[in-house]
Amino acid sequence: MGNALITIAIADISMSLDNVMAVAAIARDNTQLLIIGLSFRVFPI
Repeated sequence: MGNALITIAIADISMSLDNVMAVAAIARDNTQLLIIGLSFRVFPI
């Protein structure tokens, strides 16, 4: 059971990082868009 929890935690972290990188790539030089995108990622509606 411990190995499963570690695997799930690693998968969750990697998916979160992937989403953050996608938001950053879309926002590029638009800081306001980056902040809005990341806030939706951290605090989903």
